Order: sequence, then structure tokens, then C-alpha cells
Amino acid sequence: MSDLVRFSVSMPEGLLQRLDEFAERRGTNTNRSEVLRDLVREKLVDEGRDVPDEEVVGSITMVYDHHTPGLAARLDKIQHRHHTEIVSTMHVHLDHENCLEIIAVRGQGRIVANMADCMLGLKGVRHGRLTCVATGSTMAKGQGPPSSGVDVHVGTVLVAVEVSHVHEPVGQCVGKRLVVRGDDQGLPG
Repeated sequence: MSDLVRFSVSMPEGLLQRLDEFAERRGTNTNRSEVLRDLVREKLVDEGRDVPDEEVVGSITMVYDHHTPGLAARLDKIQHRHHTEIVSTMHVHLDHENCLEIIAVRGQGRIVANMADCMLGLKGVRHGRLTCVATGSTMAKGQGPPSSGVDVHVGTVLVAVEVSHVHEPVGQCVGKRLVVRGDDQGLPG
């Protein structure tokens, strides 16, 4: 603990009260200092900037106006340029104007963060966020959130299924595998 530095933080009383309540929810051994350290680490790792040379995994989530001229093409161009960092994408039509895009990412923290900045800064992106966690090797070095209790395992299995007008379950979980069955609606068997 010799590398710890003391400093003071000023904040409104209401915010301090919420911090104490948050610390209490986290557990009996959590104090303000631990909570602040965890929050700072979490935010920095979220952005991929705390571990710029380490591998991170995470997601880029954004809502955008698909009527914005050229936006879809610019998003596609960025994604194709970073195809080695993109594990999977999901696109959801929210309404007539808005789309939700969720992009699973894996790669060097600096590259993932820069890719997210490029996408989220485009005109027409209404809201977006990069959320990352460091992989196990980074967590072992003490850079990840120590109290999360999460052991990150990243696999290489990708499944893409496009289904429309299905009124029954199309698969079931067997052990750790998703078994998909076909039916008379044209789904593969």
C-alpha cells in the first residue's frame, strides 16, 4: 500500500450520501476510497484508455437516425476498416427513424476506443457508449475492477440468425450449446 496517495475530494452532500449508499450496497468491507478507486478503474477501462496496449472486450452501443444522409455508409466503412476488432453486430429497427446498433468488440484498448470515438462522433448518432472490460490477463495485473468478481472468458463461436414471423421457440439450450431446430417456416434444419 506504499503506492497509495491521499487527496481530498469536494462534492455536494447529496452526492456524498449517494456514494455512501452505493458503498453500503457493494458490501460491508467497502469504504469510500475503495469505491472511488473501483469507479475510476471501471470508467478508464470502459473507455479502453486505461489499458491502451492491453486486450479489451466489450460493446459499442448506439442509437442513430438512419435518415441522416451518408451515416449508414460511414458506419459501414469504419466497421469494415476495423473488421479484426469487430466480433459481431446486431442491428435493430426501433421505429421509423431510429436504429439501435450493438457491436461486440475485442482488441487493443487504444484501437477499440478510437474506433468507438469515430463512430459515436458521427452526425446522426443520437446516443452511444463504449463499454469494455479488460480480459483476464489485464485483470491479473490489477488494472481491472478488483471487486467485480467476474472471470472473463471470450470464445470464438459466432452465431448469426435472422428469423421473421416465428411464433414458436426455434431452439433450446443443451449444456453450453444452443441447439436450433428447423420447422415448416423455412428455417434450416
